[in-house]
Amino acid sequence: AVVAPETSVAKVAQIKMYGADVVRVGPTETDRLNLCLEAARRLGWFTATSPLCPYGSYGAKTIAYEEWHQLSLRGQSPDWVVIPVGYGCNFVGHWKGYLDLLEAGFISRLPRLVAVQPEGSPSLVRAWEKGEKEGIPGPQDSIAGGISQTLTLNARQCLQAMRQTAGLGVTVTDAEMLDAQWDLARWAGLFAEPSAAAAFAGVKKLADRGTFSPAETVIAVLTGSGLQDTETA
Repeated sequence: AVVAPETSVAKVAQIKMYGADVVRVGPTETDRLNLCLEAARRLGWFTATSPLCPYGSYGAKTIAYEEWHQLSLRGQSPDWVVIPVGYGCNFVGHWKGYLDLLEAGFISRLPRLVAVQPEGSPSLVRAWEKGEKEGIPGPQDSIAGGISQTLTLNARQCLQAMRQTAGLGVTVTDAEMLDAQWDLARWAGLFAEPSAAAAFAGVKKLADRGTFSPAETVIAVLTGSGLQDTETA
């Protein structure tokens, strides 16, 4: 397993517990991806890296199924789904999952999908704001390591999803993620890592802007436990 130099001890411990050898490679995710691709080419390995493996997004479809199912038991349907975005696999998976539900007749319309990225790593959101069809390479400067990428590799599909669902892109600061992390723990009993708390930080920012109506159902997708990044906490 190839990880970033700053990857937390907790995340590395989880990887090692499943029997993997861990190598820290920097400074950017491009260096790590290139190493993985070269290793797969030379050694005949399967490339399991999420943005390069279609199974990643297809696995994430099941999250959309769960969201719909749990809300349907309460007679509700999601109006907005707010998702932290690094490579974009989770975001694309949500889109595919809700398309499945629409085609099957379980929902009558797609929820609006919102991509949240750190201000210090805004590849996808910058592309959305500029009307581009691909991600825009940029900085990788955020405490949220799980969504801090110089380039959103699944940007083309993410942007299609945002436009098809009349979605949005929003950036949040490190301070806003830490505030959201604290609010989630204090008020909801949920300890989320900064990469996950970004979703709730995005919800708070959009709510302050008046984006949502009081009658709408908004989902914030928390993608990782705070126990994976205790140094930040």
